[in-house]
Amino acid sequence: FIRGFLAFGLLAGMIYLVGADELLSVLARLQFVYVVALVFLSAFLIWLSCIKWRLFIRAWGHDAPILELMKIYTITYFYNVFAPSFLMGDLARSYHLGKHLENRKDAFVVTFLERVTGLLAMVLLGTIFVAFGAKATGGVEAAILAVAFLAILGAFVCFSERAFTLCTNLALSVIRFVGLKKLSAKLENLFAEISKAVDIGRRNEALFFKAMFWSICFHF
Repeated sequence: FIRGFLAFGLLAGMIYLVGADELLSVLARLQFVYVVALVFLSAFLIWLSCIKWRLFIRAWGHDAPILELMKIYTITYFYNVFAPSFLMGDLARSYHLGKHLENRKDAFVVTFLERVTGLLAMVLLGTIFVAFGAKATGGVEAAILAVAFLAILGAFVCFSERAFTLCTNLALSVIRFVGLKKLSAKLENLFAEISKAVDIGRRNEALFFKAMFWSICFHF
């Protein structure tokens, strides 16, 4: 009932904002063959993402059928309608995968790493297009390079044990300095759990490069 109500509300809002006549004229120009092609392309891209997602799931000692992962991936598209970017969808993916694996922590870690490798592949391709002066990146070069820098820096901190320890110790020192000792203790435990969770990814270079290969295929 809620899904139907929200779908009807979105459709009504679109008709109100755009206008029924204009909307119908656009729909009349749609060609069925392109709609079908785009649906199949979407399914193919979801399959590619799930192949990569499953690499991390298996590396953490679990498994899930590709069709089940595709089902979860598709369900979480719904959440992205109501949240900026992919944040809500990834949280929903972690939740549903955690129910399937009966391990919420591992589900969060493998979903997080799957997203990180996807982001790295996207900014890598974006940087290459900027370097070659592609029209698609014209006017947003600075934004692409800024996001690439932040993504690479974040990945370095995540995958380098020394950098992760240095950054977390610095953050904890600042929190202790301002007198938030209880928060410091909680964050220290959280950082230790995160470090332990991503340790498999740090020590498995083959896994990282396989994931990057599938990510580049997806974004290309």
